[in-house]
Amino acid sequence: MTLLACTVGLRCDMSAMVGPAPTDLQAYQVLAYHSDGPPLWDGDTQSQAASADSTEQRRVAGAVDNLQDSSTAISSPKADWIREADETLTARFERIEGFLWFNFNKERDWRVNSSPAALNAFRQSWSGLEQGVFLPDFPGPAAPNTSAIDAYETLVGGQQARIGWHVALTARFPAAAVELVQQRGSGPYIVWEPYDPTVPGQSAYTGASLLPAIVDGRYDAHITQWAQAAAANGQPIEIAFGHEMNSNWYTWGCLDGHNGNTPALFVAAYRHVHELFEAAGATNVRWVWTINASWRDDFTAAFPGEAYVDRLGLNGFNFGGDPEKVAGYWESWRSFEAIFGCWSPDEPGCFSSYDALVELADLPILVSEFASAEWAGEPAQGD
Repeated sequence: MTLLACTVGLRCDMSAMVGPAPTDLQAYQVLAYHSDGPPLWDGDTQSQAASADSTEQRRVAGAVDNLQDSSTAISSPKADWIREADETLTARFERIEGFLWFNFNKERDWRVNSSPAALNAFRQSWSGLEQGVFLPDFPGPAAPNTSAIDAYETLVGGQQARIGWHVALTARFPAAAVELVQQRGSGPYIVWEPYDPTVPGQSAYTGASLLPAIVDGRYDAHITQWAQAAAANGQPIEIAFGHEMNSNWYTWGCLDGHNGNTPALFVAAYRHVHELFEAAGATNVRWVWTINASWRDDFTAAFPGEAYVDRLGLNGFNFGGDPEKVAGYWESWRSFEAIFGCWSPDEPGCFSSYDALVELADLPILVSEFASAEWAGEPAQGD
């Protein structure tokens, strides 16, 4: 297949734009999806990069096959979910401007091509919203992996407005990945997670909260380096700092006083980081304040204010029916409306995360992480 210049619906030859591999692997310590398992790569960067290239060559070839297979595929639970979500977005969620699909096969098969029918529905949906994606193979352990983006854009038939990935607080600013995404005509979307993997026992889920240390200025030098690098880039960069702070699973989550955190403490840390970027002249950074779509907790106390936020974000997933998951909503097949709108219509007040955001601030809204499982209860036959 001949590679053409970047155009919507076509692959882009970005090989000449990929910079040298960093010498410090921690610079690309990316948590594209959190796991208690081993890291996504080890010290053997050369063989890891070669493996990634080989994998992506197969992925690109498979993408073309999947497009052909999906041309006549119509129905599956996930395909129906996607079509319903598209219709609901148009009719109910007018403030939502775009989304980032979580294209992983981990806890669930979230991939757009988990079935031919799902892929077909995905390619025909979304009513003109700005599409973005999180990919398991981007940025990658060495030079940013452009093949991962090539394969996905071939698969869905269009250029992505945003390419997202997760980075630990103490990693170096991912300059090469940011520039690569920008050169492709997309926007880098960095989920910056306030934890320090260099501290023994600390991960996104375990260890002490870093929010007090951030407020006290103990990470100022490092945060300022990020700010200076972002300012030097000069192009728009979106950063979602401390996403899903209304949780009790991340070390920075402040739901019910988790890990000693409070909404006021999170606000203080968020504002402090923002102010360091302002002091460095990083006015090109757009800040996204992202919550976990929830049916019960009031997250508004953790909002740092419109002076510190450019976009609001909502994260939520349809996990589908799975008897191996914990009891409750994780076992339920939930529509887009049920996740982001009226979570439980039988409860008084019928809490809606989306409606709460609309009332909170006059800012554009992103569905910053979402996807659907392929099946409800039992896998669909023939898909």
